[in-house]
Amino acid sequence: MTLAFFGGSFNPPHNGHLAIALLLREKFLPDKVIFSVSKNPFKSNVEVPDEDRLAMTRLLADELNATGNIAEVSDWELKQDKPSFTIETLEHLEELYPNAKVLLAIGEDNFRTFSKWKRYEEILERATLVVFERPNANTPMDFTPPETACIYRVPLWIDENSTELRTQLSKGIDPKGEMPHTILTYIQQRRLYQSHA
Repeated sequence: MTLAFFGGSFNPPHNGHLAIALLLREKFLPDKVIFSVSKNPFKSNVEVPDEDRLAMTRLLADELNATGNIAEVSDWELKQDKPSFTIETLEHLEELYPNAKVLLAIGEDNFRTFSKWKRYEEILERATLVVFERPNANTPMDFTPPETACIYRVPLWIDENSTELRTQLSKGIDPKGEMPHTILTYIQQRRLYQSHA
């Protein structure tokens, strides 16, 4: 069994996230794509409630499942009483799916600072990294991956990012075409991000 694991704060989910999931499915043919909504220890300023991020991520999974039932959303990290770390989620997945091969999807910027991740050497032992390259990544590499690490690099020339979308939404700008319509509708109905104008 092959699992594609895609973790993030999804604050909010957007078309870049969907493109990553689609590429994971098409290039690597996993049995499951698992979106894991995180309590990221490096992102303390989460601007919407966990239940809204979870609901929006479920809408993202619905978009992927519209063309084949493969995606599911994990709230395991949100249920922990402390910030979540990828290595701990990988250990949890190993309990759920013994002997499964895990593909860990990360962005170029995260890869370049990978040595800051908790027990990053163990992550490289437990998972295959799928690094999605960004056209404007300029963070210097802070480590040299060991030769034993299995790493795939996938070009992804999409420049949506959650920070910019939150700014647009807080200013009342409608980011049509940058996120699935169902997610934008959810944000508008719940009036998310508007208090930060």
